[in-house]
Amino acid sequence: MPSDGDGGSNDAIDSSALMDVFGDDADTFKEILQDFVDPSMNIVKEINDAYTVRDAKAVGAAGHKLKSSSRSVGAHTLADLSETLEMAGKGEDWNTIDNAIPLLEPTLSYVMDYIKKL
Repeated sequence: MPSDGDGGSNDAIDSSALMDVFGDDADTFKEILQDFVDPSMNIVKEINDAYTVRDAKAVGAAGHKLKSSSRSVGAHTLADLSETLEMAGKGEDWNTIDNAIPLLEPTLSYVMDYIKKL
């Protein structure tokens, strides 16, 4: 689970991932992260909907989408969790899915809180 950090650089977003691509343009950094918010929330809804109807393959497919977008903005904890859901969904591993799903929304919230503070 993400730590509270020290108020500076934290583990919600690894800003170096975006800074490597866009330099240290703060406006671009904020814009990209804000563009991440709505699609990510929609994908988490897809994951939860698939989980509700016990569709492991759909959990995995949505997990793949969230992993890719999370990784691209440096949200590595969220990306790792999404990858777990992706792999478990592909393998129809309900034990892993059942253990990972409760972590999804808190991890997403942690990232969203970071973005809101920018």
